[in-house]
Formats: sequence, structure tokens, C-alpha cells
Amino acid sequence: MTTTSSGPAVSPRERFREMMRADILHAAQDLLRRGGFAALSMRALAEAVGVKAPTLYDYFENKDDVLNALFFVGIDEARAHFDRMAALTPPGAARVIGIGLGYYDFAQAHPELFQLIFGRVDPSYVPGDDQMEAGHQLFLGFRAEVADAIASGDLEPTDVDQLTMTLWAALHGVVCLEVAGFQEKCLPGPPRDMSVRMVASILNGVRRRAQGEERPFSCPIPPAHPLGARTP
Repeated sequence: MTTTSSGPAVSPRERFREMMRADILHAAQDLLRRGGFAALSMRALAEAVGVKAPTLYDYFENKDDVLNALFFVGIDEARAHFDRMAALTPPGAARVIGIGLGYYDFAQAHPELFQLIFGRVDPSYVPGDDQMEAGHQLFLGFRAEVADAIASGDLEPTDVDQLTMTLWAALHGVVCLEVAGFQEKCLPGPPRDMSVRMVASILNGVRRRAQGEERPFSCPIPPAHPLGARTP
């Protein structure tokens, strides 16, 4: 049995189970990416992992159990993208816009996880309460940044829940158009620019201005981000 400095001892059997679960989830995510939700079944997953189908039931009860686990993987990935953009942007309106770009980046990097969490493309799958609470916590993180932008004076005092949901709904819509392939055909400008421009246009409507000032936000993007060099 192995003792770690950060917690109790982990037996070889437990380590093996953790590795198997990780392999199974990786294979499931790959199936979703390559073939969509119709491609994922316990039999197909067993073949992808290289085990017999009954072996999977030692780790996951059924397909929904696999999807519930992948849901948490997706939440963690989305949060990582949000945190990265938060670290690259100053607090306030610029960070709200940056997190919007993080939402876009997450959808582009992991479209299968984005669809699992936000798309409901498999009518037979209904996320559990724990999964929905994890999504709620993601929303609360975004809400906190919007609240900070209001408290700092970047935005006019307004209903923070309504504004957060408005921004999220608009972001989700433009990202879904891009994932579905419509944005490039229907919207002006490079697709990667549109999410930040859209968030900025909404914030311009609720931005606190000095008397007589009319200059709008210019869609600030961190220089470290690939879009930074093209920031207007």
C-alpha cells in the first residue's frame, strides 16, 4: 500500500480502478467526439477500451452513469477555461468579456462535452441533481464577476442575475451557431471575434459613462490570447 503526502494510503487496487475509470471516460469522450451520442453504447465502449462489456459494469452502472461522469469532466474543463481567462484579464467588464471568450474556447476545444452539458442532444439522457448543481456553481462563478463589474462602477447598477443570464444566453446562442456551422455563413467577421464583440455590445448598453462620454468598449482581449494581436 502506498502512502501519499496529501492524503491517506491508496492501495494498488484502488489506483488500478482510478486508472481504469479514467481510461473508460477517455474512450467514451473519444466516441462522442468521433461519432456523436449515437455512437456511445456500453458495448462500443467496451470494444474501445479493449475489455468485455460486463467488465464495464464493475466501474459504471450504465450509459447514463458514464455520461454523468463525463458531465463532471466537462464542468472541470469549462472552469479551467474560465479561470485561465480570469487570470489574463483585470477585474470588471474586461474580465466578464474574457470569460465569454473562455466559454467559446471551451466549446471549440471540447464540442462533445459542451453538447453534453449545454446541448441536450441526447433526449434519453437527463443529468442528475449533482450534475445540475455543478453547472449552477459554474454559473455562480460567472455571476460573481458580473457583480464585481457592477460594484467596481464599470457597469450601471442593475439586476445582477438578469444581466448574468442575459450574457450567458447570448454567449450560448452565438457559440451554438458556431458549433453548428452557421456563424461563419451568417454573421459578419471572423467567428472567433463574434463572442467577445457580442458580449461587449451588451455591456455597452449597461456601462457606466462619465458625463458626456460616448466611447464604447473596444472588446479587450489579453495579449497572451491568440486573438490579442487583432484586438481593435
